[in-house]
Amino acid sequence: MSIGAWSWGDEATWHWSPEELPHVKEGWEVFRKAGINWIDNAQAYGSGESERICKQLFQGLNRDEFVIQTKWYVVPDNTTNLFHPSRAPAKMLKDSLERMGLDYVDIYLVHGHIHAGSIAQTAKGLAECVDSGMTKTVGVANYSEKDMIEMADELKKYGIPLATNQCEFSILRRHPEVHGLLQACKDRGIVFQSYSSLAQGRLTGKYNSHNEPPKTYRFSSYPMKDIEPTLAVLDEIAKKRSKSIAAV
Repeated sequence: MSIGAWSWGDEATWHWSPEELPHVKEGWEVFRKAGINWIDNAQAYGSGESERICKQLFQGLNRDEFVIQTKWYVVPDNTTNLFHPSRAPAKMLKDSLERMGLDYVDIYLVHGHIHAGSIAQTAKGLAECVDSGMTKTVGVANYSEKDMIEMADELKKYGIPLATNQCEFSILRRHPEVHGLLQACKDRGIVFQSYSSLAQGRLTGKYNSHNEPPKTYRFSSYPMKDIEPTLAVLDEIAKKRSKSIAAV
């Protein structure tokens, strides 16, 4: 289980304010004491601010006391991504490491197959990140089965395995399960990571048809009236086991 850091520093979607930082720090300590020390971050989260917040969380800790994952911001809105696609992953990872005050990350993902360069060029860039010691492993996010396999095959040319594929997955969003992605990951030894497992709060019991989530919470953005039958089943299971709906 990892701690999603998208909301940290993100004003556009999550309406972040600096007053929330003490609560993040407190939550980090609670998680660590419970044995959860893995943070899932990205260069896009808060335009780098989330990574800067991580630097504060990591102060005073030994490097082996936490696991950090971040993602290459692949959108071709800068000259490096557009004109130097094979060099971009390493350059932007270096910037991430500076923001977090680290020498390396544990996992470095491609944040979706929307990069300007080819998968082969991207694989070359990821291999450079591994060979330079800036990351231990590499993976992808939001990749289809076909693209994931192609990336794995390209990385294999450099002797580097594709470690993971991170996609949206919940009981509302079962595409990876019903279209074969989960099985493809199992067959190839690729770890499947899910995000938005609670559908941005829709599967927690916090929201209903009279209290819809903010429109900026766009994952699994089905009308709550359509989700309420599913929530009723979750609530029944939760009550039988004395757990919260979110825990189910």
